Amino acid sequence: MSRIQMKKNTAAAYAFAVALLMYGGVIAVLLFSGRASHFVEARFLPLVAVSAVFLLLAAGLQVRALLRGNAFSPRAGLPVLVLPLLFSLVAAEYRSPLSAARFGTPLDPIAFAISPEAETSSALPVTARSSNEAGEPGNVTRIDDVVEGEGSLADYLTAELYAQSELPAAGRIEFDDMSYYSYYNEIYDGMQSMVGREIRVTGFVHREEHLSGDQFIVARMMLWCCTSDAMMLGFHGTYDRGRIPSENTWVEVTGTLDVATYHNPHTREDYPIPSIRISSIAPADEPEFEYVFPF
Repeated sequence: MSRIQMKKNTAAAYAFAVALLMYGGVIAVLLFSGRASHFVEARFLPLVAVSAVFLLLAAGLQVRALLRGNAFSPRAGLPVLVLPLLFSLVAAEYRSPLSAARFGTPLDPIAFAISPEAETSSALPVTARSSNEAGEPGNVTRIDDVVEGEGSLADYLTAELYAQSELPAAGRIEFDDMSYYSYYNEIYDGMQSMVGREIRVTGFVHREEHLSGDQFIVARMMLWCCTSDAMMLGFHGTYDRGRIPSENTWVEVTGTLDVATYHNPHTREDYPIPSIRISSIAPADEPEFEYVFPF
């Protein structure tokens, strides 16, 4: 083996050790800072921690092998290992819910929720529930066409999803992180039967260009797996008692449910949607974990 080739192999071995150390270090920093939960669902964090341990262990073994002169020199292009580290630099972008929406998520949560395309989209496994003619919630009919069959994973997940949080039959509807998605679905499915019910929900303010000055969306970001597939869920609201807080401000709104007609600027069609006639808006602290889950 020529000296030039030996130098190349040694450089590749050092670069491989640095890449392993950086991967493990970045993951460890995200875990210890609490920011890993912005990218990975909480229940998977132990597996992420295990991966960090293995990466750091592999880096240590590579360094020891370098000192002994028998280190592994990867033949594959090192950019395959190094370039993904650059994506850690965009972590701060995900601090804003709307920034997360820009990474492949429709910015119009109402249009996405009620458009025909949303029901059949494979971009996110959306749970669809049937409704009868009176607008009452019906039986769960599907999660996504990727999983079908009696006794399948779809049946299990659907049962688990709706067993977690059932909408109270009477009284004020109080949203929390655990109930958000199931309550959201039930209100959309049975919007006519919900008219007049009091509701309290916390979210961030989102303004759409096509909404009038006294209207806005109080929204949350829903995380299916990680922030790359996050989508915005929101309730249309009307507030004519004062100034509407600025974009991306976290608020707690209280009001009564109604049904409004929403004009989708993308399809140019009109849809009935649940709307909140807001009676009060109060400042709210941004939650420590800003996402909600569909299960």
